[in-house]
Amino acid sequence: MGGSKQELATRAAQSVKAYGQAKARVENEEKLAQLLKSTLVNRKERWKAFQRAITARARVQFMWMLSERNFRGRLLANHKEKKLDLHVEPDGTRMGKGREAKTLSGGEKSFSTICLLLSLWDAMGAPVRCLDEFDVFMDSVNREVSMRKMIEAARYSVGKQFILITPGSMGSVHSANDVKIIKMKDPERGQTTISFPT
Repeated sequence: MGGSKQELATRAAQSVKAYGQAKARVENEEKLAQLLKSTLVNRKERWKAFQRAITARARVQFMWMLSERNFRGRLLANHKEKKLDLHVEPDGTRMGKGREAKTLSGGEKSFSTICLLLSLWDAMGAPVRCLDEFDVFMDSVNREVSMRKMIEAARYSVGKQFILITPGSMGSVHSANDVKIIKMKDPERGQTTISFPT
């Protein structure tokens, strides 16, 4: 490496310029990385706040819906462990902590599940909500209350379509502008296919 004094000065000036440009790029990248980190922290905090708000709303909705049948209950969400726990007391006058869902009778469990679904659906953006045989373990009172609650929820859910499939009686539900009932004919013994009207 050699050269005249002028050539060395020119190379030195070019090196200083290149170093300055590289340093400026590194500083800009560090600023961008810091901005992205703070943006990510902000988004995570907002996500947690949103999660808490949705959980609180679902918890209140769940308790309110249960109260219509004089049930009491709690919805416990653990986001870290990704667990959702239900405690339901079918008799609202008793002051116990509630029973776990697995200890409820079939009708109590079905009604509690409907209340849970409706409270969670309130927070979801899915345009179609479908339930099949949701009321098979319900008595007539729980079935009527559940159907009324779901039709009411559907009416408040603008832009959403609810499809409810049940083998149970639909005597308490009446057709309206926003409620369409399609009843299939009863199957015959030995029938292997379903015939649809053309």
